[in-house]
Amino acid sequence: MEVNKIMLTQKSRNSIESEILKYRSVLALNREVFLLNFGQELQVFDDTDKKLQKLIGVIASKESDKGESHVGLIPFLLILVRQSRNAFECLSRYQAYDAWIIFRPALEAVLVVGKFLDDPANANLWKNRRGIWTNRRRDKQSFEKYRKEFEGDGLIPKILPQGEKFRRLLSYINDEFMHMNFDYFERNYEVQAVDDENDFIKTSFIGGDSQEHRAFLFSFLHVYRLLTSSLGQALKSKFTNEVDLDVELTSFEKIWEPKVREIIEQRPDLKAICCNYGLWDI
Repeated sequence: MEVNKIMLTQKSRNSIESEILKYRSVLALNREVFLLNFGQELQVFDDTDKKLQKLIGVIASKESDKGESHVGLIPFLLILVRQSRNAFECLSRYQAYDAWIIFRPALEAVLVVGKFLDDPANANLWKNRRGIWTNRRRDKQSFEKYRKEFEGDGLIPKILPQGEKFRRLLSYINDEFMHMNFDYFERNYEVQAVDDENDFIKTSFIGGDSQEHRAFLFSFLHVYRLLTSSLGQALKSKFTNEVDLDVELTSFEKIWEPKVREIIEQRPDLKAICCNYGLWDI
């Protein structure tokens, strides 16, 4: 028994000294701090999430005005839900740099849904992407058609309000968060002088700028609401009598735009985040 006591003590000591466990404990603490600081923001995110669930419910249970089923869109919208929840989880840990990486598939899922609503034939084109790419030299016509519909400005659905803004946001995320280009590299480390001969190189795992974090958080909340609203408006053209397709975007913006303006007034350098990522028209 004495040996077991010694082993348990040693195990506890090793656990405390683990950098990974220390890191995980910091993330757990951050989530609790976030709840204290941003309870209202959590409620707003939850409200948007519930409204998106209602949109999915309409598609799952009803046919369109023309008697068509759109259940094939549900997996894309569930990906939107999952990725958005996980992105919000990153923000609750004060790790905005990961939030946009995780959110990217959600954004692209909405654009793809819009392309399917524009033209159902785009679904087969999208599904066969790999084969089209493999045979691009033998079947140039299919390759060019795919590029026309799903690359560059082609990935802007006509049916989706704000589609052009969403496509631009996708490019911002690609450029600023997805790739190890020089801008990403330069933003993610610091060099601090220790003495005349030594420097300390640091990469931050947790965001330390509280105002920047608020800018990213309010931007994410707006984009999620805007995506859900745009989906609702697009579906309204298919399900004209469904009241659950209204996600109350105007009332949301009436409450939150003043908060965003306050951030920009205090920190004009954060306007780019609010406008480029949050798609606020300020």
